[in-house]
Amino acid sequence: MKDGICIGTVRHQRAIPKKHGFSYPMFMWLFNLDRIAELPDIRPWFSKTSWSLSQ
Repeated sequence: MKDGICIGTVRHQRAIPKKHGFSYPMFMWLFNLDRIAELPDIRPWFSKTSWSLSQ
């Protein structure tokens, strides 16, 4: 599995009881959690041993 970032769009639409919809961009990190210790220093985003923004 290759590490990376998945980029996409979230969409929702409904017609009942009132027509409504939205669309917005999003992204997700993609990496093998079993190999997180091998990744370059990515703190403060992710950490196994201390506080991080992803908690």
